[in-house]
Amino acid sequence: LYYKNRNGKIKKIAKMNGFPSFYSSDGKRLTMINFKKSGISLNCYTVKTNGYVHKPYKALNLNGGFFMRKSACFTGHRSFTGDTTNLEARLYDILERAITKKSVTDFYAGGAVCWDELAARTVLKLREVYPQIELHLILPCSNEEQTAKWTKEQKTEFYRILNLADSVEYTSKHYYNGCMKVRNARLVELADFCFCFWDTNRQRSGTAQTVRMALRKKIMIVNFFKPNSV
Repeated sequence: LYYKNRNGKIKKIAKMNGFPSFYSSDGKRLTMINFKKSGISLNCYTVKTNGYVHKPYKALNLNGGFFMRKSACFTGHRSFTGDTTNLEARLYDILERAITKKSVTDFYAGGAVCWDELAARTVLKLREVYPQIELHLILPCSNEEQTAKWTKEQKTEFYRILNLADSVEYTSKHYYNGCMKVRNARLVELADFCFCFWDTNRQRSGTAQTVRMALRKKIMIVNFFKPNSV
């Protein structure tokens, strides 16, 4: 990822703790205020990580000021108990705050049933209010293999979300033992925040595995499992 300064020179952007840091041509680090005043325009180039193409960080020009795009991923169990109306309302409220207070614009979901589906559906609702946000699906294998054991209703909702997503990435062409872990790692790799639905008693689940990846990356984790946790 590079930027072009006001003298027309291309400069490489350094990363610190997962967030990009901008530097002037004389080597001084630029704060967001200085960045706004310095008149620098960003040139964003395609970035490849482990063979997968994804968006680099970009600056959004909103109301005359620059704000860094930030991203969040979702991970959660594939079953719910009871009514999810309150859970969906809580998720909508927290994601809206992430958008308006933390400049989160890119949301990455794994395409599974229950939590992933609820999260994707909520992002799509928020996109109607905040058109700058985007929903990205990171899928572990082919659509047919991922949905092979799903109900007709689950498949219908999966393909509806698939058609409405801003982008879709497959971490493997076919299912194999371990493809879900690769998908989970990719979700965390792309995220600055992790919104999860994790029963902490289920330490051997894929959700627990993904949360541990997020902990190692030291990104913010919000767990919606307990009714009053957020």
